[in-house]
Amino acid sequence: MPFAHLIVFLLMFGFLDAANAKDVPAAPQSSVQQSSRKETHFRKASWGMSEQQVRASESATYVASNDIELLYSGEVAGMPAKICYFFQKGALIGGTYVLIPRHLNNNQYIEDYATIKEILRKQYGKPRKDETKWKDNLFKDDPNYRGTAVVMGELVLSASWETEASEIVLVLSRDHLGVRLAAELWRKNSKIDNRN
Repeated sequence: MPFAHLIVFLLMFGFLDAANAKDVPAAPQSSVQQSSRKETHFRKASWGMSEQQVRASESATYVASNDIELLYSGEVAGMPAKICYFFQKGALIGGTYVLIPRHLNNNQYIEDYATIKEILRKQYGKPRKDETKWKDNLFKDDPNYRGTAVVMGELVLSASWETEASEIVLVLSRDHLGVRLAAELWRKNSKIDNRN
C-alpha cells in the first residue's frame, strides 16, 4: 500500500482544538483586530497556507510527510488522534482527524461519535445531513447493541456540515483495520486524487 494511501486511510477522523476553544468566551476585540485576524479552517490553519506555515502553526507531534500530506499525532476531545493536512500545488486544501480510542464496551464508540458531533454542532450548527445507515437489521431495534453493530460493520453513522469555505464530514464506521471515527474538513470544491 503506497505511503500516501496509508496515511489517508489511517487519518480519516478526529476533531477540533478550535471547537474546544469556542466554548471559552474570547476577550472582546477591536474592529481593527477583527478585520486583520485571518479565518482558520482546520485547527490553527487556513485554506491556502503553505506546508511551512502549517508546520509553524501545529503543536502536535510530527510523524511523517510527503508531497501532499503532513501527518501528526495528538489528542482531540481527550482522545488519541492522528491529524493529517492535505496540500495541492503547495496550498492547504484539507485536513482530517482519525480518532483512535479502543474500548471494551462497544457502545463507547457511539458516545465518542456523539461527543465529536456535539463539538461540531456547536461550531457549525445543525448538520446539513445526519445519517444512520444499517447494512443488516440484526441489531436495528435494540439501541443497547448499536456499538456492537458498528464493530461488526453493520452500522455507519455520519453527519456533514457546510460553510462558505469548507465541507465537513464526521463518520463512525468499520473498515478492515477496525472501528474508525474520523472527521474530514475540505476546502470547498477541492479535489485530491487519493481522497475518499
